[in-house]
Amino acid sequence: MKTNFQKISQESRIKTVRETTETVEHKCSSACFRPEKRPRPKKLRRVNLGDVYVAPDGSCYSKRGVGNWVEVLGLTFGWSAEGFTLIWERAEQLHIHSPGGRTIGKYVNEKEIRPDEKYHFIEAAKREKQKGRRLVETERSYGAIAKEIIGLAPKRSRKSKGIGRGAPGAPRSEFSREVVRLKTKGVLESVAIEAMVKWSRDHGRPIAGPFKTSIKQRVKRGYRRLKKQDTQMEVL
Repeated sequence: MKTNFQKISQESRIKTVRETTETVEHKCSSACFRPEKRPRPKKLRRVNLGDVYVAPDGSCYSKRGVGNWVEVLGLTFGWSAEGFTLIWERAEQLHIHSPGGRTIGKYVNEKEIRPDEKYHFIEAAKREKQKGRRLVETERSYGAIAKEIIGLAPKRSRKSKGIGRGAPGAPRSEFSREVVRLKTKGVLESVAIEAMVKWSRDHGRPIAGPFKTSIKQRVKRGYRRLKKQDTQMEVL
């Protein structure tokens, strides 16, 4: 349809709808053959859509005949012998009363919902399970999709401030601090190894067999690291 309007913007989104289907049954009894008028509900408010009124709870009603009110769900348009006609969709299914009659009706209500990310992930996982995919395959598949959308965080190189625990010159363990003290004092590496073996024995730590080898390796590793740091400081 051509109009004089000019498009400004266009937006599209996927709506998730919760559909509820209710099945009802009516069995005709003697009460169906007695005429009954439904009185006007309380606190109705008329709206400009023809002969329709809205109740405080949101239900819509229309007047039929003299003093008979019926609940309606929607409005459509039709054509009859009298011409153009408004047709209201009743809340109750119409049926013809008959002795022993039985009528089945279905009501479908749709309501838009706004689920969170967890809901969409669970639904997607269910579909993958129906396809027979394994957990590892599903994780890799969705991980690749997430990587394309989110991307990697930018790398940032930070210089060490040298003031934290375990920073250069301030190791964490008592053993390493003692090694630093010996190196700073000018003790040779071989002498420092024997001194740290004695230090470990005095502090109740095992020194026999593989423990003595471990002490030797830790002292050598500490001396190499301290020597490397001293070299870097000289260059600076």
